[in-house]
Amino acid sequence: ETGLHAIEKNEWFEAMDKLITDEKLRKRLGKAAQKDVIQNYSMEKNAKMWVEAYEDIVQKFKKERGPKAYL
Repeated sequence: ETGLHAIEKNEWFEAMDKLITDEKLRKRLGKAAQKDVIQNYSMEKNAKMWVEAYEDIVQKFKKERGPKAYL
């Protein structure tokens, strides 16, 4: 669990109250969220995906506008 779920206004108030009043919960959620980000969203983990996405964009652009259009 990396956060609290809230949709309605009263649920947001309840979630914020829990975070304000429960230090252990705040620390647990914070550590879990940090771990999730490091494992799933780090630059190292996603670098290949970004390179491939940019390469796909360049190839599409070249196809549509010609190989010298981006120079």
